[in-house]
Amino acid sequence: MPSMNRKSNGRRLADSDDEPMNGSDDDRDQQGDITDRILAKVDPEYLNTAIDLRQGDAALRKLIGALGSLRKEVKDVENTLSNVASEMAEMLSDELVDEEYNEDATLERLQAHSTMKELEKDFLATLDRAKEISIKSGTISDMRQRLTQGHQLTNIYQMYEKKVQEPLEKERTKTARQKYMKDCPSYEGYRQIVWENLTSNQAVPSIKRFLPRQDGDEESDDEEIEFGAQTSNFQCPITLGVLEDPYKSTVCPHAFSGAAIKEIIQQEKGSTRCPVAGCSKTITLATIEPDEQLARRVAAHVKRQKEGRTQASTQARTYTRMELSDEDGDDDDEDDAETQAARKIKKEVKKEKAAAAGQ
Repeated sequence: MPSMNRKSNGRRLADSDDEPMNGSDDDRDQQGDITDRILAKVDPEYLNTAIDLRQGDAALRKLIGALGSLRKEVKDVENTLSNVASEMAEMLSDELVDEEYNEDATLERLQAHSTMKELEKDFLATLDRAKEISIKSGTISDMRQRLTQGHQLTNIYQMYEKKVQEPLEKERTKTARQKYMKDCPSYEGYRQIVWENLTSNQAVPSIKRFLPRQDGDEESDDEEIEFGAQTSNFQCPITLGVLEDPYKSTVCPHAFSGAAIKEIIQQEKGSTRCPVAGCSKTITLATIEPDEQLARRVAAHVKRQKEGRTQASTQARTYTRMELSDEDGDDDDEDDAETQAARKIKKEVKKEKAAAAGQ
């Protein structure tokens, strides 16, 4: 076993800490240079000594715990930005959305608004930070697993840097669509709640429209259809009322009121077929989980309803200003649902005006 003077090594590390460090600690390259200078002062025999199993496992668990705490803080920032953006969108509704709703014009104004641009930029930065923490935490977990399996680990810092470098670099070279278009529920929830608050629950445009195409992205008509505009439905398929404490299924794209789906699962002795008509997936307590993003969207929807800012009320105000000729002469069966609704509202408004005039 190589001889080591641990006190000498400690003094050398302490001496290196006294050296001046130019620049910011946030600068990755410079911080890496500083670390390399420190490690260069450590005896190679010390670095290459196998890590003690018990001490090493405890140290790695501590690192994983610290990264977990940091991940929670980043998630809190993510939630705060989402809430601020949705409230800001509500305030900007009259400014950015015409009375006769136009998706293209609304999206263009939203993306050009300086405050909304900055909020989305900051939100995406938190998603990048969360992904970075996840990669680092996963790398340390893998090293800990190898250690507990009896593998001898030496020069642990360089091993960590080597293992984490490739996935981090790969993540940094991805385009926005590659990062956020698929398998990113946080961004999906963000754009949904912002758009719904801005437009009083109009259908959310394709995610591609929020993320400009970059070099490396592929265009596909099939993908455009798959990710087209979607109208939100906040009704629980079990209670038929507004979702309460929503839980989402991890085996199908459906959500339910938490108490209702849990009760059904318990009544069916631990598993049940998805309550949504046409869905054959089996639901258990292990395949449902709380959906915080959906809960925020439901709360915003309920608030809009109380304030009379739902899509139906917006359409109604627009229809009352429409001049509809030949109300009774056309065949209603040939009209679409919106036109029929407009005619009905128009008639009711005229009746109310006539009744008021008669008084």
